[in-house]
Amino acid sequence: MYKNNGQDYTGFGFEIGGHDIIPLYDVPHLLKNLRNNLVSKDLNFEYDGKNHTASWKHTIQFYELDKRQSTEGDRLTLKLTDCHVYPATLKKMKGANAAQVFSQRVGAIMKRFAEMNKEIPIIIGLDASAQSTGQLCLFMDKLFDSANGNSIKLELGKNLRCAVTRNSSHWDFWQKALITLNSMKYINTNKAIVPSITNWIKTVKGIMHICKRLLDCGFAFVLLQNFNQDPIENFFGSIRSHGVRNIKPTPAMFISSFKALLINNFTSNHSVGSNCENDDCDGALDNLKNFLIDEIPLEETIIQSPTESMIEIEIPNVKIPSSNSQVNSGSRAYVAGWLTRMNYKKKQKTTNTVAEIINLVQSWDV
Repeated sequence: MYKNNGQDYTGFGFEIGGHDIIPLYDVPHLLKNLRNNLVSKDLNFEYDGKNHTASWKHTIQFYELDKRQSTEGDRLTLKLTDCHVYPATLKKMKGANAAQVFSQRVGAIMKRFAEMNKEIPIIIGLDASAQSTGQLCLFMDKLFDSANGNSIKLELGKNLRCAVTRNSSHWDFWQKALITLNSMKYINTNKAIVPSITNWIKTVKGIMHICKRLLDCGFAFVLLQNFNQDPIENFFGSIRSHGVRNIKPTPAMFISSFKALLINNFTSNHSVGSNCENDDCDGALDNLKNFLIDEIPLEETIIQSPTESMIEIEIPNVKIPSSNSQVNSGSRAYVAGWLTRMNYKKKQKTTNTVAEIINLVQSWDV
């Protein structure tokens, strides 16, 4: 449309039907992608005007140093395991593992140990150049927090893992982060530079544009965790679990499962062992749940109109005709025998009483 009118589209992203579409990449997947590339390739980047080269071998050195010096549960990074570090056992699809490696704790301790080794090499097994890898962990921890805020209030030591407002610290950090991201380049064993951070740059720019638009439209704050695809992954997991082994439902099956989950209020919204974070969703029909659970007096919810009256329906008194079939005769004999036996055992009735019971049963019109 713009091209036909001789105009240029000045928005961010693209436009469909007069609406701006701002594409975003899933932040947890971007973090996993960076970690997976770092396992096989070193990473050059610039931070605060200084050039750095991060390497996965520093992560392995730091992990082995921590395990080697640990005696009785006094490890510095208790959450790190072999599945976090060693390429042979690395869980490449676990976003939580990538976040635990690129964490503030790992980055701060690794950087501090490496700086100590620069002056006097007292820590055996960790290169002094691991300072750059520690700096990368600190930077990625802040970047991930800034795009994954889930709380209105500030957390201690996590001033970026919160809601975005007009005056929050996110804006200054994102401007500096774009400089660092634009400088990042992977280096393989042949020293060839491989670009791989483009999607991070697009996502940060897209987040800044969306937050500005929402705040200009009157929103007081923006929780960026709601833009991740974990909620929709959890929803698809609920659809698959409802179909048991039917992991490829047809459109009709999908609609049927969706209706059932709406009524059941997504009671199982997070798959065990899934690679996505729980989205803390109480269900899609919260209003229906409150309607069913809340104890509201009946007179406050039902107002009967004076013109309305109860509907009266006359039910005819239908008498079922008696039948002297062989089945009914057998039923009477069975019931009579059971009554006779029970009375004789418990109350030791005389034969005259037993005879009265038999006569009574025979008189039943069934």
